[in-house]
Amino acid sequence: MRCPQCNKFVGNDAEVEPEEQDAPTAEGGTFTASYRRVLNCEECGEELKEATIEFDYDFSGDEPEVKGKSSEEGHEHEWGVSCDVQPTTGSQTTDRRGRKITNPRYMKTLYGVCLDVTLTCECGQTMKFDLEESCSASSMDELT
Repeated sequence: MRCPQCNKFVGNDAEVEPEEQDAPTAEGGTFTASYRRVLNCEECGEELKEATIEFDYDFSGDEPEVKGKSSEEGHEHEWGVSCDVQPTTGSQTTDRRGRKITNPRYMKTLYGVCLDVTLTCECGQTMKFDLEESCSASSMDELT
């Protein structure tokens, strides 16, 4: 892609931290979050492409059983959320039929977000899970 600032064909600086769009929440057994993934110009840092990556994960089947007095009262968990956010970069190495792509020219580059989520309830219960979502560079919106 050509950078309008440098007026050169440039590479992407893909290791930019994802920006939080919607704060991570955990309500009713569902975790939701939204992050903005940006590709910057490697030369000058101009934003070239962006994508909004959304997470929607149902953890209700993973919820721990609460034992003791709080379970008798019908305790409903109120989760506090903490996330460790990392940008990811990868390649799609198989075609739509599942066959291996041998020529790197035909592989798609995938940019995404990886979350290490920790949920903590006021009753002392904790849950941990990892989520990862990505999209191809060709599906990202161009900003120039």
